[in-house]
Amino acid sequence: METVNKPKWIAENVILNILTVLKVRFGSVPIQLQNQLSTIADVERLNALIVHAVTCQSFDGFNKLIGGENVL
Repeated sequence: METVNKPKWIAENVILNILTVLKVRFGSVPIQLQNQLSTIADVERLNALIVHAVTCQSFDGFNKLIGGENVL
C-alpha cells in the first residue's frame, strides 16, 4: 500500500480550488501564476490565498499578492 503524503495532497487540492475560483471570477489564469501557486506547500498560506481569491477586487490585485506580498 502506498503512503499518502497528506499535507501535499491537501495543498494540491487547495491550489486547484484557488485556480477554480480565479477562473470563475476572472477568466483564464496565466500559466505563470499556475506554476507559481504549484510551488507553495504551506497549507496555511494557501488557505489565506483562497480567501483572497474569493475577496480580491481584481485579478491584478491577486496577482500582486501572490508576487511576494505577505498574505498572513
